[in-house]
Amino acid sequence: MHILSVSTSQLLDLWDELHSAMQGENGYGGDVIEFYFYRLMPSNPWVWNNPNSEHADEDYYFAACNLHAICRLFEGKHNVDITFEDGSNIDALLDKDNLNRHRTHLKVAHREEAQN
Repeated sequence: MHILSVSTSQLLDLWDELHSAMQGENGYGGDVIEFYFYRLMPSNPWVWNNPNSEHADEDYYFAACNLHAICRLFEGKHNVDITFEDGSNIDALLDKDNLNRHRTHLKVAHREEAQN
């Protein structure tokens, strides 16, 4: 698992959004949040001057890894599943060859109780 490297404020802001989606009350789409990757990037003014530079890839990957780690922590704590809005697995966030540089939509769904 990726080791989190974000500020407390960054973590809490995302946690609050995931929590509101878990309750079906997120302002974007009920159980879906719209997340912009820059929100978990390290403070690096150079990236904003040249966001298409290959050097910016590391900062976007850093943000994607942190997003993934926070989502997995949230899932474990709240017995929910977090997927992309289309239902696909968020492990794709860790794919350096398909790096997202803008935003993503994440859906938070309660896990169904195991039936005996």
